[in-house]
Amino acid sequence: MNLQEYKDQTQDRLGIPLGDSSLVSPSLTRAINGALRHIASSGNWPWLIVEDVVVVPPGSSFTPPATWVRTLYVSDEDRSYTLAHLSDVTGTDSSFYGPAGRKLYAPRGAQIVLSPELSVETTIYHGYYRSEKVLVGSTDAPFTPDDHAEWVISEAAVRMAIRSGNDERLVQLREEAAVAKRAALQNARRSLGLPSVRRTRHSIWPGN
Repeated sequence: MNLQEYKDQTQDRLGIPLGDSSLVSPSLTRAINGALRHIASSGNWPWLIVEDVVVVPPGSSFTPPATWVRTLYVSDEDRSYTLAHLSDVTGTDSSFYGPAGRKLYAPRGAQIVLSPELSVETTIYHGYYRSEKVLVGSTDAPFTPDDHAEWVISEAAVRMAIRSGNDERLVQLREEAAVAKRAALQNARRSLGLPSVRRTRHSIWPGN
């Protein structure tokens, strides 16, 4: 579903005619985007998992895209990197890495820091959760699949109802949103399962 379809169905859920100008379109768009952000943060959704192949120059860090939310794995052609505390990754005590010469990574602001420092240009595989799209244009569609549409519409309707001050209707919409959420989570568990963290670069999905 695209933004316009979500707006139409949310407006219908609220019982407001589609041509009624009293429902301000920007407010409805904000409510839908808020619902999508809420759903994105409510689970480890496979549709938000991506892998970037990054050619990193000599040095100790690289910058993921602005959509990066949380790293699942970092690896190169030979070995996976282990998540560690930033102080361990940036430390100078070489004995920390042990005889196996462990490779470490840690987030630092908008960057991912690697250790040991790369001495040559290196291909890095970075798997991570991305943020949900911000819908702006009428034909914009989210990453969230259509089988979660009822949850999106219900959550957006709740956000709009909060602004209306109709407490009785708000209670009803919250109950509908709770039912939609339970149904979506049950369907996800049956059909998708939870994504797990991959340790090698031979599959596009993380593995345990």
